[in-house]
Amino acid sequence: MGRNDKADQRLGAMVGLVVFLGLVCMALAVADILGLVGDSHTIPSPWLALAFVLLVVIADRLVVRVRIRSTVHGVSWADAVILIGLAILPLPWVVILTAIGIALGKAQRRLRPTRVAFGTAKESITAAAGALVMAALGYSAPPSMPEDYLLLALAFLVIALADDALFFPVIAFSSRTRIRDRYREDWDIRHIALFGRFAVAALAIAALDQQPELLYALPVVVLIAHLWHERWVRTRQERQAWQHLAAATEKFTGVDLDEVVHAAVTGGAKLFSADEIEVELWLGLDRRLVRGTSNEVTFDGDPADAPVDDMNVYAVALHGYPGRRDIGALRLRFRGEVNMSDREEAMLNSYAAALDTAVRNAVAYGHLGQASRVHAHAAAHDPLTGLANRRELERLLNEALADPRAAECHIALLMVDLKHFKEVNDALGHRTGDEVLARVAARLAASVGEHDTATRFGGDEFAVLLRHANDPAMVRQHAEQVLSQLTEPIEIDGLPLVIEANAGLALAVDPAQAGDVDPDGGSHRDRGSGSGGALADTPTEWAAELMRRADVAMYQAKRTAQRLVCYSHAGDTADRDRLSLAGRLPKAVSQREFVLHFQPIVDLATGEVHGAEALARWRHPTRGQLEPRLFLDLLERSNQLGEFTAAVLDDALSARNTWRAGGHDLSVSVNISARSLLDTGLPRMVLETLDAHGTRPDRLCLELTETLAISQVETVDRVLTQLHDIGVRLALDDFGTGHSSLAVLARIPVHQLKIDREFVHTLREPWLADDAGHDHPDGDATATEDDDDLPDAEAVHQARAVVRSTVQLGKALDLAVVAEGIENHAQRQLLWQLGCTLGQGHLFARPLVADQVLSHLTRGVGGRPGRLAASVHDGDNIVHLGAARRSPPRPRGPSGS
Repeated sequence: MGRNDKADQRLGAMVGLVVFLGLVCMALAVADILGLVGDSHTIPSPWLALAFVLLVVIADRLVVRVRIRSTVHGVSWADAVILIGLAILPLPWVVILTAIGIALGKAQRRLRPTRVAFGTAKESITAAAGALVMAALGYSAPPSMPEDYLLLALAFLVIALADDALFFPVIAFSSRTRIRDRYREDWDIRHIALFGRFAVAALAIAALDQQPELLYALPVVVLIAHLWHERWVRTRQERQAWQHLAAATEKFTGVDLDEVVHAAVTGGAKLFSADEIEVELWLGLDRRLVRGTSNEVTFDGDPADAPVDDMNVYAVALHGYPGRRDIGALRLRFRGEVNMSDREEAMLNSYAAALDTAVRNAVAYGHLGQASRVHAHAAAHDPLTGLANRRELERLLNEALADPRAAECHIALLMVDLKHFKEVNDALGHRTGDEVLARVAARLAASVGEHDTATRFGGDEFAVLLRHANDPAMVRQHAEQVLSQLTEPIEIDGLPLVIEANAGLALAVDPAQAGDVDPDGGSHRDRGSGSGGALADTPTEWAAELMRRADVAMYQAKRTAQRLVCYSHAGDTADRDRLSLAGRLPKAVSQREFVLHFQPIVDLATGEVHGAEALARWRHPTRGQLEPRLFLDLLERSNQLGEFTAAVLDDALSARNTWRAGGHDLSVSVNISARSLLDTGLPRMVLETLDAHGTRPDRLCLELTETLAISQVETVDRVLTQLHDIGVRLALDDFGTGHSSLAVLARIPVHQLKIDREFVHTLREPWLADDAGHDHPDGDATATEDDDDLPDAEAVHQARAVVRSTVQLGKALDLAVVAEGIENHAQRQLLWQLGCTLGQGHLFARPLVADQVLSHLTRGVGGRPGRLAASVHDGDNIVHLGAARRSPPRPRGPSGS
């Protein structure tokens, strides 16, 4: 059962109870008149009785009407007239005559029978209550002493209390409001009016005691008093109504649309005493309906979904001022018929105008706030990838590092740089490059934890802010997992692209500490005031230093061809030297500060030298000879790459001519940068260099690193095809370490495969360990590794499978296979048994300048020039041309090793 049904039941029960009690009072009065109960009473003068009835009818018509929701209630002068009747008429006759007068007055106004019955019964009960008080206290008419007026005052108070007890519950039930609210409303006016009516009644009683004929003039007095009372009440109500209007409109002057509309609904329902109020808004294509009572919002949503009922509606448009487009409507909803007064209509229009302005302001502020949020988001995020940008990263870092919990390695920063992304842009266009960046960003965002933040630092660099980095080892593992998400090929327009990255990881440490933490374990303590230790004194400086450290580690990863490098203070010096090296590059290339060393390529079966690989070194004027890992990435990003490549080719072919003049017609191999393959002028430059040195094209081998640029870019295919057509031999370096080896072989006309040194190193097994060191001309010995460094059986098995499959693939495609990094006879023996025919490494010779290579070729082994090792069938008789220590993996670039 709904709330309204319960209220109707309570209302019906209350009205029935009042009518029943009224009938009882009238029946007792009749019985008293007839002498059936109590003493008999005299019969009043007919004219006096008629005058009293007429006075009651007039008092019932002189009503100050008050609308409460859809119910109109009146406050009459009946209590004052009843008091006068009790003072001058027999008490039971007052009850009967009051009932007759009230019934006639209400019937004359053609009210509903229930209202006639209720009003008649209510006044009969109040008259009976007053009569009982006066009878109980022994009152006899007319009043002759002051005590009698006190008795009349007490009777009037009882009449008023009885009237309130019967009247307010019925009003509350019919208007669906609380009885307490009805008692409290205008209580001051009611008490003042009550006192005024008693005063008029007392004066009338005193005047009638002196001059009974004044009874006929009493209606005029009551009318004048009523008019004054009504005007006073209306004036006060109007003043309060406008004050309430101002207070109500102030509640929805905010900038939040929901708050404005909800306040307008609840405040308007109370202000206009409506059962419900609703506001419908037409904002563009969206429609919204908010409905509620003075206590709560009962509906907020699409008008089509609003509950349907048969309530009466009084509507006004929300248009503010004439000529402005309506944005909605304000509707007062009543359960019964209501006639709005002129004052209420004026207030409603003013309320609607204020609401119209408030809604328009809230909508404008909403649009402004939305635009502000959009601009703030755009200022803090990269438009291409949607990730936070560098500015937002700096803000987040400052915020995170300002938190005391950032101490003890709670914050870490991972800086990621995409390899060869410029080549993708140059070859496939910026649209494809943008798509690659967006895909990478999506993968990074999906791989980080819920507390971490992936950002685009700029260009092809990304950064990941790692929070809760309590365990350095776990942070490194998490960083590896993030990077592993980038290794899967990305397919764009049917073209698979393999994305590789270098990354640097730096951890924030407590500024109170003096050392930096190494994610690989342990900690370093600074000696002095270097860049290690506490990052900075303020969060801003701390954030800047953390980004610098992550950037340093990332460039260390790029130079050493590692996927991930963790920052350490020991490696920071090299980072600070990068600027000076980069600034020296143009002069170094133009002045030919770069020299070539050559590592022979040997027939594994016979030990005969077939060729040599050119490896670049930088003879720096102040820092001495620099290895390729210190400058190759700088060269690849500079404008000197083309000039450098041409110089390397020229020096390599010059060295080959030197060996040929000495009786050794060797081929020479030169490493070519992936970026150089995007230069369509490379084939012409190679051909011109070959012609200048009188060298057949098939004596030059260009080694290509298996990278994204080789395997995916059409421009590279055209350049390689032209080189193949010239007759230059092509070798695929580090074969098997990429993601698309077979795809590369199917598209690129290579002549040679080079097995990566890591596979060769893994081939070591204890039972294949080389004998103790062998003497060589320079006095060094062949180094052997400790048993603890030996790979496990599974790794050996996998490495042998890779080598065997590569050799078989080379035979099937008629390709030569060269193994890199051979360091002992056991490796040579096993490679030869697996079918590999060519190899290079420290077992045969370390990189040497061209004249040294010629000298050793001339000397040979066992009196046989051109050999650096005896045949595998002749025993372990190897000439060692340099220190046999195994070097770390070499980064590949233009003739770099």
